[in-house]
Amino acid sequence: MPACGRALNIAPGQIYSIPAGQLPTGYDRVICEALSGIMARGAVTEAELSRRELAALMRLAAREETLARIEHLLDTGKPLKN
Repeated sequence: MPACGRALNIAPGQIYSIPAGQLPTGYDRVICEALSGIMARGAVTEAELSRRELAALMRLAAREETLARIEHLLDTGKPLKN
């Protein structure tokens, strides 16, 4: 199972206790935490899920690490592991 898939099966606070070898980078942990914040709160309406997704996207888009990943992918065609 991909690292984020494993992270979504645990509480958001537990993401930081996963051994480093299971999550490739520190920023992957940030992304997994954002995903778990969307999904880990039980059953919700589709509108609420969309609101959470947009809020997480906006938070991640404002980070330097996200911009670095986008720029690197556009420049090299390969994902950045930051």
